[in-house]
Amino acid sequence: MNRVDDIHGLWLEFEKQIIDDGAGPEQRRDMKSSFYAGFLSCLDAVVSLGDDSISEEQASKALDTLYAEAQKHFMAYGGEVSH
Repeated sequence: MNRVDDIHGLWLEFEKQIIDDGAGPEQRRDMKSSFYAGFLSCLDAVVSLGDDSISEEQASKALDTLYAEAQKHFMAYGGEVSH
């Protein structure tokens, strides 16, 4: 994935790679809403790892676990991980 400085840029990249050209405006709107909700949920999870009660080692392990789960799900549906 290319470096993007805002969520809208990430959405555009996702839209280009994932959403079929034949998708209608309602499906695109629903997908965009889901994308932003997912991003916010992920961001909340990552921010919570910065809590003082969580060690750097615990946070790193949690990030690795989250990444592996997301990657596994993505690959199960035919995606290609670009990292």
